[in-house]
Amino acid sequence: MAQSTISDNWSLQDISSLLTEGFERYIERVIGVKSSQTLYQEHLYELHGFKVFLGTDFIEKVLKNEDVEGNKCPIMPRISLKIRGQKQSDILDALKCEIENFDEKGVILKAFDTDKKISLPLFLNLREERLQSDFFSEAGFLGDDGTPEAMDRVAEFFEFRKHYLCNGILEVWASDYNILLGRCDAFVPVNCFVQPEKADEQINNFREEANKRRISAA
Repeated sequence: MAQSTISDNWSLQDISSLLTEGFERYIERVIGVKSSQTLYQEHLYELHGFKVFLGTDFIEKVLKNEDVEGNKCPIMPRISLKIRGQKQSDILDALKCEIENFDEKGVILKAFDTDKKISLPLFLNLREERLQSDFFSEAGFLGDDGTPEAMDRVAEFFEFRKHYLCNGILEVWASDYNILLGRCDAFVPVNCFVQPEKADEQINNFREEANKRRISAA
């Protein structure tokens, strides 16, 4: 009786798929380079909690670039931004959060405090499953009104930004529910050289300016 071979029971497509899967696993485990499918799957957590509040219907309309009536935009919870392993910054705790805009790629959120002295954008890249942020703008958006408190806010924000730039993991929490809405992988600087000592010097300068303003106001 003749022995059966792989070619008797498997098509060339089956064999090709098996070899491709084995090759991808080898690359990931031995060489350490992840496939695009693995990257996609591993980054689903970046927006998981946000999607709960956005809702399936709204997300589908956004990705299809369909119109959404203004009164049907989801109401977002208050959010807190923090760097994993670092103390929660007071100025970035329990910020109001609103949907500012959206397109077929995702949703732009605006996080701000009750006095609107702080305003930070967050981009929920629904197409690529990424939580994206811009913490590189200068302190003007923090609303420096010439008071010591304003300079305290600047110093505290730059402290937050320093921890973020030094391979920090950004976490966004729903403040009133203690739910993790999303997080990023550790930040890796590109086209810039991070100098923690220089950052500390800059932060100290902001704090000194705050003290000078207190003395002048006394």
